[in-house]
Amino acid sequence: MLNLSHYLLEKERYDQLVKLLRKMGISEIYLQINPPLEVKEASIHRNCLREDIINVILKNTNLKNLDCIGEIKGIKIFKLY
Repeated sequence: MLNLSHYLLEKERYDQLVKLLRKMGISEIYLQINPPLEVKEASIHRNCLREDIINVILKNTNLKNLDCIGEIKGIKIFKLY
């Protein structure tokens, strides 16, 4: 399990995530994202929102489609393909 929200908090980590996503040859990702993470210190994003993480993945992979395929304990599960 990879906690993507940590990669959005610091520019260096964000750049590492983008580089990794661009190298991956994937046809689909299943993703469950916890509720927004409140960040007290200065960072790229004050709140790591679900949309931010999804947009980073869609922008930096060959994946173009998104479906919500379910929910567990109030947290949505997405399929990106």
